[in-house]
Amino acid sequence: TLTLGGVDKSKFTGEITFNPVIPNIGFWLITLVDASVNGKTALTLARPAIIDTGTTLLLIPPDDAAAIHKQIPGYEYDSQDDVYIIPCNTTAVVSLNFGGVEYNIPSRDLTFLPISSTQC
Repeated sequence: TLTLGGVDKSKFTGEITFNPVIPNIGFWLITLVDASVNGKTALTLARPAIIDTGTTLLLIPPDDAAAIHKQIPGYEYDSQDDVYIIPCNTTAVVSLNFGGVEYNIPSRDLTFLPISSTQC
């Protein structure tokens, strides 16, 4: 549904939050204040982040990916495919903070494809 010139409050619950867009050509860029895993800060320095609702995966710089995944119990790094592997049954909650608001990524949404009976 696309609503122009207003907000259809029947489509969501809670409050809408707004973040200023960082001037850039071609991307919706806003400030990522921090990221945490299970409430423990993983990234301590604010940085610009592209917000793209058409992308299935979270694409982040290698050092940021390492800092986040190191806090997920049972993580592995596959250097051949350059991806992180986590237990399919992880209960970790990754949170991204934009504009002072924490957005939790439920553990079920951290996994993409199973590569074994226990790892995703």
